Amino acid sequence: MQTAGFRGLAIKKALWRAAKATAFPDFKEAMKRVADIDPKCKEWLEEKLAQQWSKSHFTTCVKSDMLLNNICILESKQKPILTMMEWVRQYLMSILQENRDMAERKREGKKICPKIRIIVDSHESKSCDCIPIKSTDWVYQLDCSGGDRHIVNMKDRTCRCKKWDLTEIPCKHACSELLAQGHQLVDFVDECYSCETYANVYEVAINPISGPNLWDRTGYIPPLPPNFGKRKRGRPVRERRMGAGHNQRTCEWKKLAKSGLQDGAFDMGAEAEELTQGDEFPSASLFSESNNIKGSKKKALRRLLLQHMVVASFDLSASFELGFFAFFIFFSFASRVIALHVTSWFHLLVDLFNATNQMAGDEELSLC
Repeated sequence: MQTAGFRGLAIKKALWRAAKATAFPDFKEAMKRVADIDPKCKEWLEEKLAQQWSKSHFTTCVKSDMLLNNICILESKQKPILTMMEWVRQYLMSILQENRDMAERKREGKKICPKIRIIVDSHESKSCDCIPIKSTDWVYQLDCSGGDRHIVNMKDRTCRCKKWDLTEIPCKHACSELLAQGHQLVDFVDECYSCETYANVYEVAINPISGPNLWDRTGYIPPLPPNFGKRKRGRPVRERRMGAGHNQRTCEWKKLAKSGLQDGAFDMGAEAEELTQGDEFPSASLFSESNNIKGSKKKALRRLLLQHMVVASFDLSASFELGFFAFFIFFSFASRVIALHVTSWFHLLVDLFNATNQMAGDEELSLC
């Protein structure tokens, strides 16, 4: 999204809301919010298939609602291709063995995996917000807090929120219905989350590979090392670029922000923009308003105000220099025009004086 030119915290939150929406009406509402912020971003999203990035369009046969999984290769993605593939092979070989060991330790006396059990318990605690109303033996209507209403079909294991359909883990609406009928929630979790299935999945192992010193020689010329070219000056940048107006190293409010580092930086910039909005040059009243803020927030706010003053002073000086330059050009042109006129008048007077002298000389000759 950032490479396409759409940056900012507001558009990022709206995009993730559309991506995490499981019901189609929620997805449409989120896309409307994206269009209100930036219509071009909505057009850019509509060019992509929603089945590839939004939960509301995911198929229900895979039993997963995972949106992305690109964090496990952060250590190797900066390496050359063969080195990166070797790192991935060793990583998979070790992670498969670790999962096999964990399955042997935690499968005793348990039907489902521990992390899935935590999710089920969380949905069970949230189910108290829903009131089940029985329609048939298998279908219930769930009236939830906030005015939401959902329909749960226990026989088909579906819910109108689509969370149970995607993951095959009972959502809070399904938990409310199952508990009302006295069922065990674990019995309605899909078999793919059982400890036995987990152990069977990781039963296959990746065999180790010997080093290049034990490989057979082919007789061909070995490949040359890659040509990386001339290295640029300075330390290479390896961290991903943050959003607009945010930097974790220089963020003054990252320790005080309750909702995260980026929210703290965004709030700091928004508050400074609110104080300086409509003023080309901040007055002393803005500094007096900043006295109500304490700690590092006060320092950061005053620093932003001073930066705004510097930018405003640069704008004033630039406009003054432009006006002076225009006046200088006009004055040079006017002085040149005046000089030309004065020169022409001077030549005219000289010619007139010469003509008068010549006429006087002619009259004297005629008298003689």
